[in-house]
Amino acid sequence: MVHIACAGADGLAIGTFILFVAASVWGCGHQTADGGARLSAAGKSSPAPVANVCIGGHWRSIAAGRYNNLAVKQDGSLWIWGWDGRGRLRDEFAPAGFAGTESQAPGTLTPVRIGLDSDWASVWSKDNSMYAIKSDGSLWGWNSKMHKGNDAPSSLPDAAGFPLPERMGSDSDWLAVVPGEDFTLAMKRDGALWGWGRNDAGELGDGTTENRPRPVPAAGAHKWRSVGANDWESFAVSSEGTLWRWGGRMREKSDPARNLKNPTQVGKDSDWQSVSFAYGHTLALKSDGSLWAWGGTMRGELGNGDTSNHEQAAPVRVGTDRDWSMVAAGVHASVAVKRDGSLWAWGDNNFGQLGDGTFKERSAPMQVGSERDWRAAFISRRHVIAEKCDGSLWTWGDDHFGQLGDGRPLSVAVPTPLAADARWTAVSAAKDGTAAIRKDGALWLWGSSLPAKEISDALGWSEVALSWSAHQGYAIRRDSSLWEVTIAARAPQRRGPDSDWSKVFADDSGAIVCKKDGSLWYPDVVWHGEKSEGIMQRIGTQSDWGTSFVHIDRSTVAAVKQNGTAWVRDRLDRDDQVRLGKEGNWKALALSSDGLLGLDRKGRLAKFDGEAWSTIGVRNDWSEVSALGDYVLALKSDGTLWSWREANPDEDNGAAEGQSTPVRVGRDSNWLHVASGGRHAAAIRTDGTLWTWGDNSEGQLGFGPETRRAKPSLLIRE
Repeated sequence: MVHIACAGADGLAIGTFILFVAASVWGCGHQTADGGARLSAAGKSSPAPVANVCIGGHWRSIAAGRYNNLAVKQDGSLWIWGWDGRGRLRDEFAPAGFAGTESQAPGTLTPVRIGLDSDWASVWSKDNSMYAIKSDGSLWGWNSKMHKGNDAPSSLPDAAGFPLPERMGSDSDWLAVVPGEDFTLAMKRDGALWGWGRNDAGELGDGTTENRPRPVPAAGAHKWRSVGANDWESFAVSSEGTLWRWGGRMREKSDPARNLKNPTQVGKDSDWQSVSFAYGHTLALKSDGSLWAWGGTMRGELGNGDTSNHEQAAPVRVGTDRDWSMVAAGVHASVAVKRDGSLWAWGDNNFGQLGDGTFKERSAPMQVGSERDWRAAFISRRHVIAEKCDGSLWTWGDDHFGQLGDGRPLSVAVPTPLAADARWTAVSAAKDGTAAIRKDGALWLWGSSLPAKEISDALGWSEVALSWSAHQGYAIRRDSSLWEVTIAARAPQRRGPDSDWSKVFADDSGAIVCKKDGSLWYPDVVWHGEKSEGIMQRIGTQSDWGTSFVHIDRSTVAAVKQNGTAWVRDRLDRDDQVRLGKEGNWKALALSSDGLLGLDRKGRLAKFDGEAWSTIGVRNDWSEVSALGDYVLALKSDGTLWSWREANPDEDNGAAEGQSTPVRVGRDSNWLHVASGGRHAAAIRTDGTLWTWGDNSEGQLGFGPETRRAKPSLLIRE
């Protein structure tokens, strides 16, 4: 159950979510399919600009339910994680261990995709009631009879797995939905409200107390900007900025005379912007950016310092600030974002939902961390989901039902990145670009001053290596075929008919590819206009090569054999090869501008001086090395990351200035793979998350227009 209100844009606060209908520099909640560039029915534009510029995002819509979450990615796909209220969560993409009978794991601890459609626009969730709207304006739901707005008893039977959403009616002009307790309110694109379900306390505001199994016009003839609903009551802001309520409070359930069957105005003010209504308290924003609250005060949820456990009937001002951008009311707790991108929370904290690292309740707004890059926050009964400007999702609070989506049913009291849907398995970096492969086999390339590109393939990809930029690289598909890939518009082109390739390396001198039989090859590419022909040429006659090799120059290759010896040989001469030193236990090679580096199977890192190998450092505890130009990156067996520059101390790649010996990068000890791009770096952690840093002049970090980042930053590429 998420309740959000926003200011700084002419938006629709729709109880369990906010839907913007006017352009804004950054939004909260779910937006219209075209990015939210619409005016409200009243045609009003935003009276308050937002200072924190936060453009784009990887998520189109997010909804936090009581025990689960729904989300729509920018590609229109629909995702869910947590408990479905029936003891399980199903679809054809559910991970192993979550298929079968109700006695198995309840729900899913990480996001799974629902169905194959890619035209979803927005989602809403309350308890076990979930709704979604497609980009064509059609309304879909997974609900009981009273929620569905039709006479069908249920969605698809549980025996078929987790029920897929069913279309509700034939209208195609739905804009937003807010489910209450056994009733639902929904807004159409003209700003009119419709409702269905239980109505014995006047929940629908249609002037009656008759239950409605099908949608009927609700809340009179007003045009609405923002609506919030709870168990028996609703609050709404009209397009004129006035505040209204209807239905009955919980304690009035036994006194029908006190229930309001029609919308009744609250006060006389006409500068209300949006409203967020949760269990027992309400938050609202005015057009001047001020925050107001009313309702219960048991846990400090109003944010005005009151914990006297009485009912605050009229709106009271929360502090004196006028820079609130959005607020979300949960169960006895609240979260909010200011225009500067800072995140604030107050109220109940029994499950760590305030994100301050404690379980102590707060009766006044308290900043969560020090970051100022939050886009929006969504609070449910006991957990919070928040989105940053880089598109990353963060969760905290109760996780007993997998609501946090981090794969562990453990509650956490601080914001934790949700990257379960962006697990990465391979990464490659070149001077002006980056390439990476996700766990699902999707291949992404970005950089070279071009938009990021996903190279889809039904079989998926297993290996990738970029040359000097993202304009050219080579990838091995899961069927072991070899392809040339590029961030440019043309499609991948297969290199040779064979399907027994195992490892690929590429740099500005070209590519080296190893077959499963241990033979080495390189593609001899000939262009014919816009098309190219790649003839695979064998390097020598040996078939005892391992899986590590580099170019010394365009005609010379250094490689490790299966017996651990290192050799250098001419790429064209079939017999010319020279052994590098006497050692015979090499694992990997890397070439920097200062020479050849080698990593042996005992963890020793060394440099070849033309005659012998000299050890780097005093401890043999290295596990991986990558180099391009003068920038070297290496991992130790304890998961720590180290870097150094070998020639140019002014290169903007994040290494310590003038540092020619390894220096530790940060304090983390969970690094798994690393790739040097010369001026930037990319690395994968043990949790599958992808991090980039350094130069971004060509967009090689994947963070948009920024010029550089000095420390590793989480990248979510959806």
